Amino acid sequence: MAKVDRIEKIVVEENADDPTEIELLADFKDALIGVCRADNKTIPVYSYIKLVELAVDDGIEEETAVEWVDETYLNKEMRDFFYGAYLIIDDTGV
Repeated sequence: MAKVDRIEKIVVEENADDPTEIELLADFKDALIGVCRADNKTIPVYSYIKLVELAVDDGIEEETAVEWVDETYLNKEMRDFFYGAYLIIDDTGV
């Protein structure tokens, strides 16, 4: 079983009592890098760089991909809406 498949399985199994509190980003499965266990739930953790790379792989220019990831997953409104449903790690090294 691939690492991302194991991570997804852990997230689903450990949140079986209340799966609505987590969010697996199906289109960005390959950006899934681990889990964070907090507040009695297992939260999927994604790589910021990999999210951008996957968008670029889909044909989006890098600058546009960065803006899209920021607006789609990191803006305050989305963070508030999905509060605690997933984490995105800034692994840019900046």
